[in-house]
Parts: sequence; structure tokens; C-alpha cells
Amino acid sequence: MNDRSGDTTGDGPLLYELRDIDLPLVEAAKGLGRWLAARPECTDRERAVIARVLSFLERLPLPPSQGLDADFEFGIRPESFTKETSLIRKWCVSVDGKSFDIFSNYTDVNIDFPSWEASHELSWSLEPGGPNTNGTHNIGRWINEVSDPTALLSPGYRFEMEVYPCEPPAGPKRGVYSSGRHRRDATAEGKIQP
Repeated sequence: MNDRSGDTTGDGPLLYELRDIDLPLVEAAKGLGRWLAARPECTDRERAVIARVLSFLERLPLPPSQGLDADFEFGIRPESFTKETSLIRKWCVSVDGKSFDIFSNYTDVNIDFPSWEASHELSWSLEPGGPNTNGTHNIGRWINEVSDPTALLSPGYRFEMEVYPCEPPAGPKRGVYSSGRHRRDATAEGKIQP
């Protein structure tokens, strides 16, 4: 799909090397962005950031617009940590001038480095003009999981969404703020947690 992969001598921008097997993953990333933007707790600023990332995804294999450095993600985490509820899961789409990444994280707070963690995670990354060396491990899992994020919620867990860059809204703090990123915590019913 990309005939300029690795070519630094031709005219025009360096493109991302997308293979046919990558296209369903990109489509799932678009669907996740649209789903997050439609969430009632998503602010207008967050929707604008998501729209910029979606515009980039629509224009692939072209590189991102100048200065785009943004991501969106959602996660599932326990309301409180116990021996039985200790798993934090996240799914993310991220883009800047150096890379385009789609990934997931599984973290069990009761185990330092669980051996199964990597077997459940997706780590997929491209650089403009660089070769696509991504494997297909867990692409199907990521696509399936983000196709219906609400199905991932179970009793005792809550939904979180994070959009970067996004300034926290004016007024009383709601949600969790860290690393310059704005995260909204919500229950399965979609209500923002105080």
C-alpha cells in the first residue's frame, strides 16, 4: 500500500507502510475514537482532539499534520483493589510526527511482572517512511475488545477515558488528572465519578 517506505530521496512526504492485514486494526481504531467522542462525559475539547486523530487515520498512509501529538484511550479498572480485582486494562491510539501506535496494556497490581501480561497485550507501531515489522500477535484480540467496550465492564470495575492533549475543564475537578493528560472516570452507566 505504501511504495515510499524507507525512501528518503523521493519527492513528497514519507508514508506509513500499511499492509492489508493492518487495515482492520486501523478501522477498529477509528471506531474506538468515534465511540469515545460519542460518550456523554467527553468534552468538546476532547472531541476536537479525537477528531484530529480520526482525520489522520482517514488520511493514512500520509503522515500526520504538522504538530499533531495526540492520543485517546480507554481503560477498565477496579473500583477498589482486592486479590480478586487487581487487573487494570487499557487500549490506546497515539500519533505524533515520529510514530503512530496502537497498543493495549494489562497490569495486575498484585503481581510485579506477570508472565501472561505480554501474551495479552498489543504493541503495534509505525514510523513514517520506515518498514512495517509489526507482527499480528493480538491484533484480533484488540479489534474484538474495542468493538464493544461496554461488554468489557463487569461488576466492581469502572470505565476510564483519557485524551491528550486536553486541558482539564474549568471549575471543580472531576476525574483524575496526571502527566498533563486528562482522564475521565465513569461507571458502566456512563456517569462521571467525582
